[in-house]
Amino acid sequence: MRFLVVSSFVVAVLLTSCVDNRRNPADLQHKIDSVMALENAERLRLQGIRLEDDNPMKAFYDSLALQPLPVMCTEDYIATLPRFVSIPDYLTGVLEIKSGLNPLAISLPESLGARLMMVAIDNRDGDYSLWLYSLDDYYLPVDKLLLYSPHQAANAETQQLSDCIISRDYEIIIRAYDESTRKFLQKVYHVSDGRLFIQQK
Repeated sequence: MRFLVVSSFVVAVLLTSCVDNRRNPADLQHKIDSVMALENAERLRLQGIRLEDDNPMKAFYDSLALQPLPVMCTEDYIATLPRFVSIPDYLTGVLEIKSGLNPLAISLPESLGARLMMVAIDNRDGDYSLWLYSLDDYYLPVDKLLLYSPHQAANAETQQLSDCIISRDYEIIIRAYDESTRKFLQKVYHVSDGRLFIQQK
């Protein structure tokens, strides 16, 4: 889901302006980018982040350890969450994480300008789910994807039956066991130019 959207009214006004003044598409895109920058700045200001000051989200992201690729997110990986660090309370609202869930994070190598980080969230029972976030130029979330959640077979209480892998080429493969078919179901995603996680057909 996209977190930042330019209002259709503003886009319509800009399009009308471009037609009236015979401006080229580059002028239109520049105006849209300017409006988005203002909207982003206002959103950050409402969250207590001023662009003229140090951006705490950027400072946090830059402080994270880097998880090399490929990485396989298995039960063992989730149990240890190597080199993940705690997300400060004042940033959980920016990431739309409910309080009290002890979130942890690690960054991934950037892909085509997209800043990516994995976020582990406690499910209040000691088991963590794992999410992949993409961030925009202001280090605000653009999209997020559930990579892993604890999954147990009814007849095997301790057997975790889901995993995921992120390749060096940012192919994201998520598998989960389906008890009705007794097979692993697989979904494959990639990161689009718009920093969205798109499922491959």
